[in-house]
Amino acid sequence: MLYRIRFGKFILFFILAILVLETLQALTYLGSFDIDDVISNTLGAGIGFVAYKVGFSSKISFKKLAASALSIGVLLVGIMTISETIHYAMAKREGPIQALSDLKEMNESMPMTRKLPSFTVAGEKVEPKMNVYSSEDGKSTKYTYILGNKKDVMFYGYYGILDNEDFQGEVTLLVDGELRAQLNEQYDEDAVVLDFPVDRINEVTFIIAGNAKLWDVGFTEMKHWWE
Repeated sequence: MLYRIRFGKFILFFILAILVLETLQALTYLGSFDIDDVISNTLGAGIGFVAYKVGFSSKISFKKLAASALSIGVLLVGIMTISETIHYAMAKREGPIQALSDLKEMNESMPMTRKLPSFTVAGEKVEPKMNVYSSEDGKSTKYTYILGNKKDVMFYGYYGILDNEDFQGEVTLLVDGELRAQLNEQYDEDAVVLDFPVDRINEVTFIIAGNAKLWDVGFTEMKHWWE
């Protein structure tokens, strides 16, 4: 409306403007650079340009308006479809779950990974599949792993206090030296599922005390399909 320019220049200027905006969002941490936004907003600007040209045309008729409205509707549906397709293609997905015990333990406190014993938690029989972390003779035991600055990591696992034992256990989770979770209650209904994401991680530490147990602890990385 401000500048009478051709479609090619209009789209070029718009793309440059939206790229600057997306870059500023990333640099100022007020958002992230999203190519999906660039594409969908550019398509939307194209529709707006066409609608403006038709709406302010000197030779306008009901037939032209109807054709324009229909075209805009089809284009809008197309934009939503393309936007969702791009979003799905660009989205990160969870990779296969890897047992944490497959990594090298830094404190030489090895969890059980073979001939895993079954036990009962809240009346339910538990049969671990990957690993079992517990304290050594009731003393506080530390397990530390180096993941090497991985991004978008999701941890999984289970925590519980064995039945028929006096409650005096605790599990502490540290991510890069910072306290992330502390489990020190006895749960009557079920074992607690450990499910927490980490944006970036180099080191994870589990400290097991008393008769608490941690089992089937694993992690997975969120990656794009091309990774």
